[in-house]
Amino acid sequence: MLPELTYRFLKEWDIFFPNMDKPKTIDYLSIPGSIIGGTTTFLAFGDSNEMPLFGVKICRNNLTKEKLLNERDMLNYLKTCAEIADSIPQVILCEKISGVWVLVESILEGYPMLATITEEGIPKIEEAEKNISLATNWLVQLHVATCDKTYETQNFLKHNAQKIIVEFANIFDLSFIEQDFLRKVANMFNSYDFYQGVVQHGDFCCQNLLISKKYNKVKIGVIDWTDSKRFGFPLHDLFFFLTGYYLQVRKYSGIKGFIKIFEDTFLNENPYSKIVKRYIKEYCSRVGIDFSQIRFLFAMFLIERAVYESQKIMWYIRRGELPRFTLHLASLDNINYHNAMQIQVWIHFYKEFVKKWKDLKIY
Repeated sequence: MLPELTYRFLKEWDIFFPNMDKPKTIDYLSIPGSIIGGTTTFLAFGDSNEMPLFGVKICRNNLTKEKLLNERDMLNYLKTCAEIADSIPQVILCEKISGVWVLVESILEGYPMLATITEEGIPKIEEAEKNISLATNWLVQLHVATCDKTYETQNFLKHNAQKIIVEFANIFDLSFIEQDFLRKVANMFNSYDFYQGVVQHGDFCCQNLLISKKYNKVKIGVIDWTDSKRFGFPLHDLFFFLTGYYLQVRKYSGIKGFIKIFEDTFLNENPYSKIVKRYIKEYCSRVGIDFSQIRFLFAMFLIERAVYESQKIMWYIRRGELPRFTLHLASLDNINYHNAMQIQVWIHFYKEFVKKWKDLKIY
């Protein structure tokens, strides 16, 4: 397929790349990615240049075609939003080539956001504050550019919330207290008219955020929109970024280690959690979200991620496999294959949040 793509581009170079010198040859470098993502990504290089010309995503099976088309449509939509248009890739081509669906995108400048830890095993506070500030500012821009408060969107989100909550209750074994809190979340989403549908990236984490600096101004670029949604819940991407930031530089391992990191990020008082809470408040203030509703939006985020992760594990099981991360967690705690199917961190995060939410001033 890549030779056919190369031939097509070199033949019609001025059409696809009018502002770029035509190379004599194009070579491709494969980029490692998630198996369940269903796509293989390549960077294309021209002649002996060190900077890539464009990126290529190739569907590995028909099941992922919809995700590829979803990314295409989302990028095309976001290019109409002036506030963030320059911070996302440009779609160059999306069609079948040699019977395989292909998405070709422009390359954004920058390097993946760097997150490091101290000797004590916590994120470096000054660096974390800069990164969280960058992510928050960009997400506020995304929120303002894509916020939809129409009745149709509010109704969609209301029904979607109830659907996810029902799935969550059916999938997981919940205590009476956890069920009672779930009912509170369901009632809140059913009763209040606070809904604001915003674009949800779905995988807003350090490796998908590219940082560049020009004229002493730091710029952020956002890639990999495969799991994006046109109408998602507010704050989902910020919560996901904040959850993953500490986890990605962790010293702790196993479920207990992950729970401790979650607690130190959102539930316990420490220098890092103070930064986290400050930027959650700032986000809400800047986009006009009633802060009294944060606990329910945060709970909805945990519920939605738990359902998503469970569906992903079931996708693997139907293929006779398990995700690498699930197997890794199982091996750390000496859990056998059968019980490993039940492992996933988001349900544990939900349970910890339910235990402590009444005592949390931030929520």
